[in-house]
Amino acid sequence: MLAYRPSGRQNSTDARPKNSASPVKIRIAYRASDPATAPFWRGWLIKLQEHLDASGLGLRNLDLGMPDFLVIEDFATTGLTGSVDRKDEDNFSDFWRRVGRSHKAGNKGGSWGLGKLVFPVASEIRTFFGLTIRDGDAAAQPLLMGQTVLTTHRINGIDFAPHGFFAVPGAKGFQLPVTDRALIARFSAAVGFTRRSEPGLSVAIPFPQDTLRPERLLPLIVEHYFFPILTGQLEVACGAHTITARTFDTVANPPDSPPLVDPSLIAFIREIDRAGSAAPQLTLPKSWAAQGLGQVVGEQELLSLRRIYDAGALVHVRAPILLRPRQGKPEDGTFDLFLRRAPDDAPGKALFIRGSVTLPNEAINFRNRKAFAALVAPGQSVPARCREPGAHELEWQCRKADTQLARCRK
Repeated sequence: MLAYRPSGRQNSTDARPKNSASPVKIRIAYRASDPATAPFWRGWLIKLQEHLDASGLGLRNLDLGMPDFLVIEDFATTGLTGSVDRKDEDNFSDFWRRVGRSHKAGNKGGSWGLGKLVFPVASEIRTFFGLTIRDGDAAAQPLLMGQTVLTTHRINGIDFAPHGFFAVPGAKGFQLPVTDRALIARFSAAVGFTRRSEPGLSVAIPFPQDTLRPERLLPLIVEHYFFPILTGQLEVACGAHTITARTFDTVANPPDSPPLVDPSLIAFIREIDRAGSAAPQLTLPKSWAAQGLGQVVGEQELLSLRRIYDAGALVHVRAPILLRPRQGKPEDGTFDLFLRRAPDDAPGKALFIRGSVTLPNEAINFRNRKAFAALVAPGQSVPARCREPGAHELEWQCRKADTQLARCRK
């Protein structure tokens, strides 16, 4: 049976199985509290009550037998791979046993070790549960654990660390996942999981914050994940809506409400997705960053780009970049710059995209408000850690490219 054991988890597109061309599918749903499951949840959560009280959360009137849930499930992913009974360098340990640390390779756009921190914060009782089935497991064995992140607190003179686990105790107190299929089936039915034998990860957040309802999350998904959705990397079922490349326009531009995304921007994203597999109009030499574009790009080439831009067509330039990771040797990578004049009735927009992740804060460096622009770095071309020297270099060089190519418009 589970016990609360005091101890002393961005990005699901990163978890697509190797060589898989299928989109990652995300399901976001709300499960209302149900009196029929109250005895089940009280049995699971009753031992948590005194820790919540001692942590000063002020939840004494909360009935732990009547939780509602925010449910987030991903499919067509690998699940949490790695050892479950010891720490290793894989996803299961990163998700459950590490904070602020990840072992993702350079082609990953997020981090289990950082993204998972939003789960306990999203819960009024600072708790979440995770059920995983791993890709390649012929038995499709489900593994279930839970975690609570409180403050350091004291009960009856005993100090408890912030992290507690809902788990099976192993040797020397090591937390192990539940593997009892019957118990997991009861849990899944009570919480509203739809996973049966498919690889991936299902997360349940009990007592979610009031703002975390599918209808309120839908605009955020449209705003922040439009690029992987429109390019066929991601599909999201959010409440009553399913957002795919095919349905995106309808969801983003409802007939009786203001559009969630500018239709001109949607057309631009689809255009750069098509152009990404074609040869660019200009490929810069490796010396471009050191010498400057004015030295490596001839006047006729710049004039040709200007004509393309003035005609309202898409400008596509590819630039090489040298990546210097903290560990290992420097590696060659590339990024693509796309530029197109915005329609007269539409504001411009800049996108900075690494793999399938949009970096919204970088848009402040783009000053031309009458153009659509995108800097797209393929996942394998960019280090996973955004603070590595290679990443700083990428950001600086991208800004430099944007500034110099803007002269084509003058």
